[in-house]
Amino acid sequence: MLAIFKKEAEAVLAPRSKGELFLELYKCLAERKVHVFIHNDAPEQLDNLIFDLPIVRENGANVHITCKGIKSFNHYN
Repeated sequence: MLAIFKKEAEAVLAPRSKGELFLELYKCLAERKVHVFIHNDAPEQLDNLIFDLPIVRENGANVHITCKGIKSFNHYN
């Protein structure tokens, strides 16, 4: 499982460091849970991102994804 998490981090953090993807990752301590905040304009891009992740390809039956939309307070001004 640790090898999959390593591939996952490499797959996500490489585009992030190049500025191609705007996201923040938070790993829960002592749990197999990761919270991800992604800035994305199109739902199709989010689907492609999720289904191309190593953890979904290698262990997809055990992956549970919950998506919620979040708006900034600045959006309402």
